[in-house]
Amino acid sequence: MLPEDIIKSIKYYTMSNSEEKELLKICNEIKEMPLNVGNHQLIRSALVLCDFNSIQLKQLVKSNFKGDPRDVLLYANNKRPSLNYGIDEFDI
Repeated sequence: MLPEDIIKSIKYYTMSNSEEKELLKICNEIKEMPLNVGNHQLIRSALVLCDFNSIQLKQLVKSNFKGDPRDVLLYANNKRPSLNYGIDEFDI
């Protein structure tokens, strides 16, 4: 199960039910991946970096998170420092 803050943020930022379902599906897939960073941390950062867009998120996953998931944390933190590298929960 994904953390409540991630689920609520996806519902808040998506415009359609199909987009919401697709984002949740991709996030659940990320949650099960063996990674060198925290899965929930990466999901939060990836959603911010992709502006909660499922097509962009799919591309990010397909690119193996730009080659290194830590880069995703860094780029997302530059975009939204309040997220603290995906460690802090969304404020929704």
